[in-house]
Amino acid sequence: MITVERARELFSYDPETGIVTRKITTGPRARKGYTLDTVDEGYLVVRVDGRKYRVHRLIWFIVTGTWPKYEVDHEDRNKLNNKWKNLRDITATENVQNVASSQGGVSFVEKTQSWRATVQCYGKHIYIGGSKDRTVAEYLYELYCRKHLPHKL
Repeated sequence: MITVERARELFSYDPETGIVTRKITTGPRARKGYTLDTVDEGYLVVRVDGRKYRVHRLIWFIVTGTWPKYEVDHEDRNKLNNKWKNLRDITATENVQNVASSQGGVSFVEKTQSWRATVQCYGKHIYIGGSKDRTVAEYLYELYCRKHLPHKL
């Protein structure tokens, strides 16, 4: 396991942009000044001393000096947005709720010229309902969330 001293020796983090760059060269593909840009399962990752780390967890470690107590969540649900204000340490239950309701809402469908209310919950795409009137679709979405996903509202 990497120490905070080693992490701070290897990486520089800009909390405003969320970008992590290498401070020193450790190999041919790990050169000083390079930004961390390897993506695995939608997250930025980096290998340090033979071990793979998700960058958002490493950022938490570098900034706070301790590993997160729970899970580091991207509040805006963009796995590549590692700005400090977008990261938070939350429980697995809170994170699942955030992911469960992360996609969905009301969108306009060009083909039918109507509004559609949908949500993706636990990997399933759920069609809630639709209407030519956006307000009706928004109402359907709100009703569904109140009943099934109260954390969404």
